[in-house]
Amino acid sequence: MDRKATDTSQQIDPVFRRLVDGGLLYDADQACSHHLNETAAVICESWRNGIDERVRGAESR
Repeated sequence: MDRKATDTSQQIDPVFRRLVDGGLLYDADQACSHHLNETAAVICESWRNGIDERVRGAESR
């Protein structure tokens, strides 16, 4: 029985690598699963940093 497939108590966080024109999102096996454009990369960074941090930054502008 594959433990990774049956253990739902531990969520696997994808790895994000920023590029000049967007970013790459890797799955748990380190296989590139998505090439993100600039807009999607900003959304991914916001998601990973937490919405509260992004809102505080926008309010201070």
